[in-house]
Amino acid sequence: MTTASTIFDENLLSVVNTTTQVEPSVTPLVSYRIYNIISLINDHLLTCPISFFGIFTNSANIAVFLKMGFAESTNISFFALSVIDLLVSLYTLIGKLLYSPVLFRLHGNFKAIDGGRGMTSIIFATSGVGGWVTTIISLERCFCIMFPLKVKTIITRRRIVLLILVMTVYQATFACLIYAQTGPPYHQHSEKRIIYLLCSLTGPSFICFVIVVIATTFLVIKLKQTMKMRSQIASQSDKAMSKERKVVRPVIFICVIFIVCFLPNVAKLLGTIVFPRLTPTDPYFGSLSNVLYTFTFIFQSISSSINIFVYYHMSSKFKETFGSLFCQIDVNTGGK
Repeated sequence: MTTASTIFDENLLSVVNTTTQVEPSVTPLVSYRIYNIISLINDHLLTCPISFFGIFTNSANIAVFLKMGFAESTNISFFALSVIDLLVSLYTLIGKLLYSPVLFRLHGNFKAIDGGRGMTSIIFATSGVGGWVTTIISLERCFCIMFPLKVKTIITRRRIVLLILVMTVYQATFACLIYAQTGPPYHQHSEKRIIYLLCSLTGPSFICFVIVVIATTFLVIKLKQTMKMRSQIASQSDKAMSKERKVVRPVIFICVIFIVCFLPNVAKLLGTIVFPRLTPTDPYFGSLSNVLYTFTFIFQSISSSINIFVYYHMSSKFKETFGSLFCQIDVNTGGK
């Protein structure tokens, strides 16, 4: 009999239907038609515009941090995070556009589809670096609170740059291994591919998530303690604590964004561990797994696009520099 066969991919979650002669098989939990509708909405009507927006916001972030300079190690981390978020937004947009049913209908071949699948490893590797950088940002601020007198010797600009480079090389290595040793078609689940994804995506992502949650909880507790002490001390010390609070709050918000937007990924991971059939290759639950993945990409795109609002509203220096670059505002007079 003639039925619609569907090519599922575990990462770029669109569906391309072709008509072939196949034997009756298990009916998926989520029908192909419903999956196509959800994929169109989540991938192309939501993720693509958000990623497009993220390209502009992170380009602005990069320009501002370059203008501000890197006298503080925190600026190095925020700059690196902006670069990573820019790449994630760019790669996600390209991947979603390549892996589009519209393109398939226009050209009638799978080259663009394979290119879209291939982009997934780059997206995951790049977002993994973003997770490591967020972890570095949160731990750096924790060290500043725990070891205020030694933090300048523990955390230096050189060490921050070195850590970021090491994490970048680590993620890039496994991405290259996926391309070199597994190769296309990228929708297949070879044993090597699963191992590489475990080392470059699942493991690091879960580790970063746990560390950021713990560090953020610690920072929130310390911030509340600082606010309580504020009303009990002299004005000179109050100014010092107010400055510390201004530094801590953006870090907390950046970490909270990471936690909230990465939570669907963690939930999906834990769900797969508890219920192993919740994978893209399962004939019954595969469509549901892919539907869940489309939502994780939405949250990932949001996470990579909205940090500029945190920087702008919580850093007066960032706001002034942004105004001088893009609004032609004189930071000294406030005029144009």
